[in-house]
Amino acid sequence: MKTTLLTLASIALLSSAVFAADDQTTKPAATAESHGQPAAFEQHDKNHDGKISKEEAVNDMVLTEQWDEVDENEDGSIDVTEFSMFEPKSAVEAQEENGDY
Repeated sequence: MKTTLLTLASIALLSSAVFAADDQTTKPAATAESHGQPAAFEQHDKNHDGKISKEEAVNDMVLTEQWDEVDENEDGSIDVTEFSMFEPKSAVEAQEENGDY
């Protein structure tokens, strides 16, 4: 009787260890938001210093065109707060706002 209980306890312990190991391998990989910043911001912030420089934004034509409007504190970079307020405008909207019809 003791052998049967010991065998069943061992099987239960081993199976729970297998399930625990399997659970760890199926967890999704960390996302950019795991750093506390939106994924789009992380994509622009190449050196992960918490701000986007003009050099880092050079491939985003819309952000580059609206740089002065987005960089509210005029420090030459865009932080996560400024970026979160950024709403890309179409070329037509930007022209209408600037009076360039």
